[in-house]
Amino acid sequence: MPEKFIREPYASREEWLEKRGHGIGGSDASCIIGENPYKTNLQLYQEKLGLIEPIDIGDKPYVRYGNLAEDHIRELFRFDYEYLLKVEHTNELLIRNDKPHIRGSLDGELEVIEDFSFMSYWKPYYNKNMADVMNIVPEPITLLKGMKGILEIKTTEVVSSMHKEKWHNEIPMNYYVQCLYYLLVTGYDFVILRAKLKWVDLNGVVTHEIRDYGFLRAGREKDLEFLEKEADVFWFDNIQKKIEPPLKIKLIGGN
Repeated sequence: MPEKFIREPYASREEWLEKRGHGIGGSDASCIIGENPYKTNLQLYQEKLGLIEPIDIGDKPYVRYGNLAEDHIRELFRFDYEYLLKVEHTNELLIRNDKPHIRGSLDGELEVIEDFSFMSYWKPYYNKNMADVMNIVPEPITLLKGMKGILEIKTTEVVSSMHKEKWHNEIPMNYYVQCLYYLLVTGYDFVILRAKLKWVDLNGVVTHEIRDYGFLRAGREKDLEFLEKEADVFWFDNIQKKIEPPLKIKLIGGN
């Protein structure tokens, strides 16, 4: 079955940024629907049209750490699932054939080698109200041989209890939207997000934790349909027609 996207290699960050700028990338998707706590859809619109310069955060310590750690985290993931998943990574931008504005670069592409059940991260004792979860039993995700998926890697420092809640049995909404968007780009079957979390308690004790979150494409058709429609409207009605979109905003810590 032919891929629903083309692959465009890039040799540098500058070339990647240039190619990415001709469409909507994965981290752009949450901005479009007002689910990015750091950038609005209006700021993204102004960046795409060259009205403002994008803020370069490449030299921020947490960004540098994430970039340097990515290869190592991917290799650890490969080792952890070596008999179950094939893990590939290339410096390529994936661009959808029928809608070239829908594009993204992945941290990894996955292929299931043998059928297995994957249990997404689940720690109910982190919940504030144990009564809410005592009768809930998490269900494993069944991955079948030949299925293809997306590997997304995130590193973050948990700086507040509110931030911690965003990682409780789920991933922050902006990351969820990014993963959905990559499903739109590729047409793949599932996503696994590997998160390396760090936090410091009141006594100064540092904790590092690796968590794997996963979900199937199946059952999320309405989310995918909504996201694709919003991406199309932003690209065709706002960017190409140079019509400013109405502001959608997501405040840090908001619901």
